[in-house]
Amino acid sequence: MTDADEFLAADDVQEALEDSGPELAAAVLVRDVYAETRLNADSVLEETGATEALKGALEELVADSEDPPAVVDSAKRATGDASQKLQKKKGSLVGLIDDATEDLLDEHREDRITSGEGLAVAEGVGLDEYLEDELIEIVRQQSTDAVDEPVLRWRFSDDVRIETTESIHHDHYALFKKLATATDKRLVPELASEQVEDELFEDEDTDGETYARLSLGPQSRPWNRTNELWSRAISGLVEERSRTETVVGPRTDAWESIQQRIRSGRAVRDLTDAVEHGMIHVDETTSEVWIPTTLVDNAADQIETSRRAIQAELAERGVTSSNLSGARVSEAVSRGATAMRFWRLDLTHEDVPEPETVLDKIEDPVDVGLGGDGDSSTAAADGGSEPSHGTERFGRPARGDDSADDDAGDETGRADADGDEGDPPDGDGDSSGTDDADDETDSAEGGDEPDEGDGDSGGEA
Repeated sequence: MTDADEFLAADDVQEALEDSGPELAAAVLVRDVYAETRLNADSVLEETGATEALKGALEELVADSEDPPAVVDSAKRATGDASQKLQKKKGSLVGLIDDATEDLLDEHREDRITSGEGLAVAEGVGLDEYLEDELIEIVRQQSTDAVDEPVLRWRFSDDVRIETTESIHHDHYALFKKLATATDKRLVPELASEQVEDELFEDEDTDGETYARLSLGPQSRPWNRTNELWSRAISGLVEERSRTETVVGPRTDAWESIQQRIRSGRAVRDLTDAVEHGMIHVDETTSEVWIPTTLVDNAADQIETSRRAIQAELAERGVTSSNLSGARVSEAVSRGATAMRFWRLDLTHEDVPEPETVLDKIEDPVDVGLGGDGDSSTAAADGGSEPSHGTERFGRPARGDDSADDDAGDETGRADADGDEGDPPDGDGDSSGTDDADDETDSAEGGDEPDEGDGDSGGEA
């Protein structure tokens, strides 16, 4: 029976080894020695022997070569001529070669990775190398705001510090650009792990076990720039090396300021009094507390956020009225020539406080108090004196009083400046209603830029 040693000792094979090395020898072995032996076989047993001899000879050539993949590729290219001689399908010969050499190629790939040669890009430092070797930790800063995008702070051993949003690292090139400008290393966007692709078999792909095993990093997250594989790898890395810190967000600060103003404030059940005196209103029928827009504006100014952002936060927390259509939070109310906009909050919600003092009506001037911060003002029953409240002016002079300053507690005049309340209605009739154009809640990612709108818009996004 023909064996591997006889195949390797063939004159043509030896001549190819001496002249060009194992790559040409492998081609000669398949195209000439094996094909001729199979053609001359007198029985199935001899054909089987020739096949086993070829596999053994190829194993020896691959094992002794410094470039096993090149030897295997040369043998596969020779299957075209061999299949024509044998009148057999080329695929069967290719499969025979794979059966003989697959384990050896796996060993070669493993040895190359673990021998110290490692995976590396041709020039510079691959992005995956840098992340695996240099990243120390990621601090994920999560705020207490209900509507918030966490911030990731990356810390590397070469003293690089970068800050990203929660999602930017899922774009490999966007992350590369931030890192490349921060590090002194010659960072390149290519991945060293992708060199493994050149050594995959025809039935292997980058989402398979072999690539995952040979890629840099753990097998559970193979590095590759293909979108799904990149997201898997970078998400795994972030999970492994991150810790979370919680900070108080600006929207939380604003909401806590509003809560405190409600809790310590004076309110009135009579809506007309609330409008005329710029006070907090408690509506026991709907179990709601109505707060002047000015109170919200002052909280936004104090915290350096926006009315739009506060509206999004309150809507997300579920503290706004369920009696308004859509995602609205406010309602414009007119009494005679006086107009005002209130934000309606649900008193049944555990986070919405009740005002410290709630009056049925304003019977005495000393009963008039600030809607937001609990200060009191003295206003004559006929509106002869102007209530002054520091930087906040909730109270209004009575109609027909020409002695008040132009800006004194002028909630109606405010509409011309910031688009909150709109023009006061003509005539002396009373009206109360919501405005469909002014209270569109922005999405959770709508940002903190206010959009005040026009006319009778509350500017709550």
